[in-house]
Amino acid sequence: MSAAERTVAVVEFDVANRDPGKQPSGRALVAAATRQGFDRVVVHARATADGWAVVHPHANVRMKDDADRPLADLTLSEALRARCADGRLVSLEDTMLEARRRKIGLVIRIHDTLVTEALAGALGIMAGDGRKNDAHSELRSRFLVVVPDARIGKRLRTDSRPLPSGRSLPHTGGGWRGALVRRLPNFARAAADADDLVIHATLASPARVREKLVPHLAKRGAYVWIEGVTPETRADYEDVGAGGLLIETPFAD
Repeated sequence: MSAAERTVAVVEFDVANRDPGKQPSGRALVAAATRQGFDRVVVHARATADGWAVVHPHANVRMKDDADRPLADLTLSEALRARCADGRLVSLEDTMLEARRRKIGLVIRIHDTLVTEALAGALGIMAGDGRKNDAHSELRSRFLVVVPDARIGKRLRTDSRPLPSGRSLPHTGGGWRGALVRRLPNFARAAADADDLVIHATLASPARVREKLVPHLAKRGAYVWIEGVTPETRADYEDVGAGGLLIETPFAD
């Protein structure tokens, strides 16, 4: 595998400071990304108590009675009654169908092992004719599952082998273990059994991405994705051969 033919432009909408009841649904994120001309949009997938995946940036949701409830304690039918800025929370499957309708892809962040089996079912319906190699290639052209550490990455691979994944490196904190991971990015990717590497822009200058990371990862069939890119720094990374850029952008209703 050589460097990517064209860097994929991914929007990561800034919604972290919104009230849980004012978060956009997965459909709203897809619609906003389409309007702004991006190739993919970042969504957060979380598991319900009965093993379904829903899209929400927080572990807790706000219900119609104004109570905050953990998604992990709610069934799918209960979770879908949670409030969002544009109506109600939606499942990952509904978000993927909306993305397919609008012809864009998803970058799916996960935060624990509860959701790995649910992902297999959700993305499995998008995996071509089901043959292993074809399924992985088809999914990789439209999706990336971002894992935060080796434990979750390995579990994802066990539960959902065809799913394309990328190991996100911690860009701050983590003590000596975090520092070691940042110094050995390809080892960290391999330790998580991940296809690709997701590295923050603060850890990788455009020159380092172009000269070091892209050719090194390409030898192992892996792409480099750069997160933490801003609209102001986007142009600096567009020609370095990265697989994709995760561009932080404010979300507007």
